[in-house]
Amino acid sequence: MSTAEQRLTRPRGVQLVAVGGDGVGPELMEPTVELLSEHFGLEFVEVQAGFDHFCRTGSSLADSAGSALASCNGVLFGATASPSGSVQGYVSPILWLRRELELFANIRPVKTYLPGRQAVDICIIRENIEGLYAREEMREEGRAVAHSVVTARRTARLARYAYQYALGEGRRRVTVVHKANVLKISDGLFREICLDTAREFPDLEVGEHLVDSAAYWLVRDPGRFDVILTMNLYGDILSDVAAGAADGLGFAPSLSIGPGIPLAEPVHGAAPDVTGKGLANPYGLLFSAGMLLKSLGMAHEAGILVQALIGAIANGVLTPDAGGDCTSAQVFEAVANDLRMRGIARKVAC
Repeated sequence: MSTAEQRLTRPRGVQLVAVGGDGVGPELMEPTVELLSEHFGLEFVEVQAGFDHFCRTGSSLADSAGSALASCNGVLFGATASPSGSVQGYVSPILWLRRELELFANIRPVKTYLPGRQAVDICIIRENIEGLYAREEMREEGRAVAHSVVTARRTARLARYAYQYALGEGRRRVTVVHKANVLKISDGLFREICLDTAREFPDLEVGEHLVDSAAYWLVRDPGRFDVILTMNLYGDILSDVAAGAADGLGFAPSLSIGPGIPLAEPVHGAAPDVTGKGLANPYGLLFSAGMLLKSLGMAHEAGILVQALIGAIANGVLTPDAGGDCTSAQVFEAVANDLRMRGIARKVAC
């Protein structure tokens, strides 16, 4: 038995919920589950969810979700395709999960791996259940109103988490991003609480930026940023901008954290243009799986998985969105081969 095999023993009873969702989600989730089960000994329970599931059953999340979530250690989510318009009875499963599990912080690291791209290495931490995504909207005759909900308690909790995360990852600069020059009450409270909380972390350099200016500099000079701490909508948008400045959305992972179980998901959506063609980029989901493993105390296993992903990328195993000509299946096989060469096989602690 190799050293890697001896060290690679999963904690007893680790079970994850796998939610394929819509579009490319299910076709990427199935081989991801197979890979993680074979090489890391993880156990999975599948839960159906998404707009397609809603159209078939009248519910966006399977009835089995409650019991599965109650007994699992984390969730791996594929993709969702919520409609742009209002559909009576439909609730986005990912938004429901974030709120139900109180996943108040969404971590979105962006790093360049492809050769020839500008170097990007930043982390965007967004508030995950408040702001405009609280979905407190109303429509009157010829007028619509959306409330941006910002609470001091949740903002302080988010800020402390972001500052602790930055220190834990060896990062020293945090930029609070807002639009308080216009939205003086809602964004103003977010800004005030984040900057006040920063006084508890003297080892960090904490500054601020307006969101429009931040978007500009993410394109022009992303090296200005280390960690971005921001509101829900802004973080959603800026993480896409940052991914565009790096390798693209197909490589972008995320992890949502709260007092209970964590949830990992790629930043990309359902990608209907490549659904069913075998060309979807698996790296975003696989990097997300690495973040999930690390959050569960499996940092060694997460590191091995990430190194296998970086190795496959360096060897040019890329799908068409990244300039390659590989299929999704070829990416999974390359990653699996890398793990086999490292002697990574399923070893379950007794």
